[in-house]
Amino acid sequence: MLVLQALCEKGLVAMENSHRRIIAELEEKHRQEIEQLRHEKEQALAEETQATLAGTENCSNMQHVLFGKHLFLHEIF
Repeated sequence: MLVLQALCEKGLVAMENSHRRIIAELEEKHRQEIEQLRHEKEQALAEETQATLAGTENCSNMQHVLFGKHLFLHEIF
């Protein structure tokens, strides 16, 4: 009976160790995936910021061009 109990306890310990290892691996994989997503999000945000700045600058430049044309037309007439 003691041998059977010891064998069961040994099996349970092995199963617990296996579960702990699997959980640790899953947690690490999850951490890596979260880090990858965070990196992708930051990169996308940086790209959007650059595109917004470029668009704003283009609008500002166009406004100056149009304002210059407006002044030129007023000088002619």
